[in-house]
Amino acid sequence: KILSSVRIVVENGGKLTLSDSTVQGIIDVQSGGTFSMNYDAYSKKFTTGASLCGQLRLGDGAILENAAIYSHTNYLANGDLTDRSNDDAVVAVTGNVTLKGQVFISGDEGQTALQVKNGTLNLEAGATLATYGGGGNTTIYSNGGGAIQLENGTITGDGKVIAIGGSVTFGPGGNAVSGNGAIHTSEVFLQGATSYTAKNAAPGKALEGDITLTS
Repeated sequence: KILSSVRIVVENGGKLTLSDSTVQGIIDVQSGGTFSMNYDAYSKKFTTGASLCGQLRLGDGAILENAAIYSHTNYLANGDLTDRSNDDAVVAVTGNVTLKGQVFISGDEGQTALQVKNGTLNLEAGATLATYGGGGNTTIYSNGGGAIQLENGTITGDGKVIAIGGSVTFGPGGNAVSGNGAIHTSEVFLQGATSYTAKNAAPGKALEGDITLTS
């Protein structure tokens, strides 16, 4: 258990594989560093047991490879009896970042899965990126989280992108992709979440904002 006061830095040539651990602080992957999570490289199988309650930050030149990333950020943390409410993205990309293999990112309640801000996420040939916005199922009328938030961001490469907005009980459904930017990949599957009619809640959209899609 890595507490919120701890910041892990993965520098050039280093690789961090997160297994059977809970990280409540920041993981900062810098140029030439590689991050993997819940993946057994020897048997080439995905596992469970590690979760992020903080944020994974991928800087220019970082590599994200074979990772099953899920967040429990809104669970009780460090013994504090006050419920947290964090909708910041589980994974934040800035600069030019490379994605290899298969990467799955799932947000906690109402949380965005992936943000690409002023940067580009490059999918290697055959790579898959699957993102799932956090649901809105714990409290009444909660919003569903978005799967991908682009802020002058681009996702490109010869790979596949899956983005599914967070499902809800009564509130507005989460969007698949929102913001401003572009997606240029070989395949894409985008799905906004459904919603119920309570308080005029609207379903999530596949695309929301100024997004160029050429997949």
